[in-house]
Amino acid sequence: MALTGNLSGNTMTYSLTEKAADTTTRFTATWTVVLRHGASTGQATVSHSVTITNPTASPLTLSLFHYLDYDLDDNSAGHSATGGLAGMTITNGVTKGTYTPVTGASAFQASAGFPPLDVSLLDDQVTNLNGSGLPMSNDDWTGAYQWDLTIPAGGSATIDFDMAVTPAPEPGAVLALAAAGLGLLGKARRARLTPRG
Repeated sequence: MALTGNLSGNTMTYSLTEKAADTTTRFTATWTVVLRHGASTGQATVSHSVTITNPTASPLTLSLFHYLDYDLDDNSAGHSATGGLAGMTITNGVTKGTYTPVTGASAFQASAGFPPLDVSLLDDQVTNLNGSGLPMSNDDWTGAYQWDLTIPAGGSATIDFDMAVTPAPEPGAVLALAAAGLGLLGKARRARLTPRG
């Protein structure tokens, strides 16, 4: 798997090529992360767009996962969370974070504390999210979304999701968090994919 990336202003773009054992290209992906300021001081949104292209002569079936660990105000404790498949809202009573799949997700899951959910997504077993973990109160929230895709031969598919926080940390810290601290995790049904930014 080859992953490259570049940063320009408030936009970070990653390009990924996944090769099969015989070195033919199984798929390519472009992941774009854009930081936008909110309507009021102290608000920001990080928008993610991921496009998977299937250059092969056969349909490609895979599941993409995105995992998020909000530590609001640099503190992992005291989070409460609500929501579900359409979006999650996380708060510590002072700062609010939202996590929203703009493109409809297939499944979600939340967990109290690190690392249960993260570990299950990174091991060598097939994992499907199960819709559990919400609501949650006074704990260390982590959450994830799953998109199950079948991409036709020669075709592509795009998923979009947003993360927002009010009040936001410094913009540079938000973009660095989005690009480095969060992962886009993919698992094909037959082969494991782990592109992470």
